[in-house]
Amino acid sequence: MEHNENCSSSLGGLFAAFLVGGIVGAAAAILFAPRSGEETRERLKEKAAALRENMEDMARDVKDKTYQAVEKGKGLLEEQKGKLSSAIDAGKEAMLREKERLMGKFNESVEDLEEA
Repeated sequence: MEHNENCSSSLGGLFAAFLVGGIVGAAAAILFAPRSGEETRERLKEKAAALRENMEDMARDVKDKTYQAVEKGKGLLEEQKGKLSSAIDAGKEAMLREKERLMGKFNESVEDLEEA
């Protein structure tokens, strides 16, 4: 569970760093670019569109990885559930065998007492 939380935290940090980097890069490009206002606005639109596309790709990747992790977790849970169920069944069988063994000894003891 801790690994999943760390992984989610890392992805969130990566996402935030990417977003901040994109914004800072776009601002720097605007400030230092020797272009006209119209050219600058057009470049900003292009950069914003590219940033949006990258963010959408990252969001899809995060969604896919989250889905895969959840499915893997479900599989592991089912596997452990099966193992636990088998262990419980084995325990019940062992308990019944021991009960029968003890009942046999008890009945023998009762018979011995009745004979005596």
